[in-house]
Amino acid sequence: MYLNSDGKIRTEFWWSLTDELSRKSTFSGSVEEALEEFDQRLEVSLTEHLRSDVPVGLFLSGGVDSSILATQLSRLPAQSGQPKAWSLGFQSDSVQDESSTAAEVAKVCGIDLEVIRVDPIRLFDNLVYTLWATDELMGDFASLPTLLLAQAASGSHKVVLTGEGGDEVFAGYGRYRMPTLQRWLQALKTPGTGGFRTRGRFDKSIPRGWLLPERRQEMSSHWREPFKESWRASSEFNRLQRQQINDIDTWLVDDLLTKADRMLMACGVEGRVPFLDHDLVLFGLGLPDEMKIEGRLGKQLPRKWLQQNLKGMNSMGKKKGFSVPVADWVQSLDRKKLLLAFQRSATLKHFVDLRVIEPVMMSSSPLHKSLIEPLAALIQLAIWAKLFVENTGQIPPKQVDPIEWLLS
Repeated sequence: MYLNSDGKIRTEFWWSLTDELSRKSTFSGSVEEALEEFDQRLEVSLTEHLRSDVPVGLFLSGGVDSSILATQLSRLPAQSGQPKAWSLGFQSDSVQDESSTAAEVAKVCGIDLEVIRVDPIRLFDNLVYTLWATDELMGDFASLPTLLLAQAASGSHKVVLTGEGGDEVFAGYGRYRMPTLQRWLQALKTPGTGGFRTRGRFDKSIPRGWLLPERRQEMSSHWREPFKESWRASSEFNRLQRQQINDIDTWLVDDLLTKADRMLMACGVEGRVPFLDHDLVLFGLGLPDEMKIEGRLGKQLPRKWLQQNLKGMNSMGKKKGFSVPVADWVQSLDRKKLLLAFQRSATLKHFVDLRVIEPVMMSSSPLHKSLIEPLAALIQLAIWAKLFVENTGQIPPKQVDPIEWLLS
C-alpha cells in the first residue's frame, strides 16, 4: 500500500510468485546439478536467516525439513555456543512420537536438543489459550505443540528456525500424489480445482446433517473459493506446480505461517523460515516433476540431499510433522458435558441443529472416525465464540480443561 503522486492510495503486490515463475525456465540439468544448486541456495538462505544479535535456535521434528536445517547448521561456521533445538514427545505409546528421530538427528549434528514431554490428553488443556493467542478461528490443532515449543524456547532464545514451506516448495504432501482415477472422480464431483482440495470437514453425510439447512451450502462450498481462485490464476503451469502454488497461496499463508507466527509471538519469539527464501522457492517450483515425486514419496531432491549430507542416519521415511492426538482427546471427552457445552453456546445455535447431534452425544459407543474432525471443529468454534463474540477477548488461563471452561 502506498500514496502515489496524485494523492491516491494504491494497493499492489510488490512481488508475484506466478509472474516470477512464468519468467523462469524449468530446471533442465541433471539430478547431480540440481543437488549442487539446492546446496548452494540452501546455504545462502540459512546464512541470511542466521543473521541476528542473539542466538538462533531450531524446532526439530525429526522430519525431512527440520533435519535438513539441522544438518546445514552443522556445516556452517559455528555460532557462539552449541546450537539449541526443541522437540515434542508424548508420555504415551498410543501416539506417534518422533522425538527419538529428532534426538538421533541432533546427536549426529552436534545440536543440544531439549525434548518437551506431554500427556497426549492434557496437551489440550492449552487449547483455549492457543485460540485466544491466534485471535481468529483457524481450526488447526498443530498450534498446540507449536505453542509448547515456543514457550520452552522463550526461556533462552528469541529467534528460532522452522521448516515451514518445505512441503509446498518441494512437493512433500501426499495430496500431490493422488491416483489419477481418484483425482478425476473428485474433479467431477467437486469441480473448480482439478480434483485438488475438495474435502471439507462437513462433507460426509452425518456431519453435514448436523448443519442447519440454511448453513449447509455456505459451510460446504464457500470455503473452497480461495482454492478455486488460485487454481484459475495458475492455469499456465503443470498440474503439480498448480497444486504447489495453490497450497502456497492458501494453506501456507492462511494457516501454517499464521499459526507459527502467532504462537511464537505469544511467547515473544521470532520464527524464521529458510525454505521460503524467494530464490529457493522459485528453484523448487521450477524442478521437473520427477525430481519432486518418485512413486509414493515426495520431496525427492531434499531427501537425496539429506542422504548425502546427514551421515550416520537411515533414510527418512514418509512425511512427518508434529503429531496432535485429536482423535484420542475427542474420544476421551465426557459427551454429556460436551453436549451441554454446545447447548450453552449461542453461536453454535446459528450453525448446527443440536437435536440432530444429541443422539451421537448420548451414545456409549466409540465415535466413528468420520465424526472426530467435525466435532473438534465445533469445539473450537464454541471456544472462539465465547472468547471473542460472547465476551470481549480477555486473556484466559494458559491451561484449563476446554469443556469445563466452556461450561463455566
